[in-house]
Amino acid sequence: MMMAIGSICFFTASAQTGKGRFAISGNTDMNLMFAKTSLVVDSAAGEKQTSSAFNANAGFAYFVANNLAVGITGSFKYTRTDADNVIGYVHNYTAGVIPTVTYFFPLKGNLKPNISAGAGYIWLFTSGLDAEGLSLNVAPGISYFANRNVSLDLGVQYSYNHLTNTYGFSEYTYKQQALGFLAGLSIFF
Repeated sequence: MMMAIGSICFFTASAQTGKGRFAISGNTDMNLMFAKTSLVVDSAAGEKQTSSAFNANAGFAYFVANNLAVGITGSFKYTRTDADNVIGYVHNYTAGVIPTVTYFFPLKGNLKPNISAGAGYIWLFTSGLDAEGLSLNVAPGISYFANRNVSLDLGVQYSYNHLTNTYGFSEYTYKQQALGFLAGLSIFF
């Protein structure tokens, strides 16, 4: 009896990441995303800033091979930035579209480590700022497959963003590195 139950659990976890399956996922930061940003104007470094943020992501993926999925993720982020200047803080809104590749390590059982990587385009909006540019992301994590169609996901995401402000008559370049803890849910079909 225990072997039969164990076989069912293994089959269930393995079948979720099989070739030809689809996944819809959503995740958000478990807590806050922290970042340090340096403003670069004409190759000279300027003020330092610290940020805290809430980030929500929704994605769709297709398994092109067993344990390997390609997909696209849309994201929205709200950020409060505390700067070393008289303004004090600023609210920012970011939206992005990131094509991704995800690999699930083929382990027995319901827990599967995974890693995702993506590169895409993001837009950052705030008063006096309209920046856009390249975003590179990598996110190692672990998924717990509760059943054939659902997994609970935890992970860490590192992002590198290179943005150019096109608002007004000046072009500023922003280089941002961010690290966040993610929690989410995925549905497989």
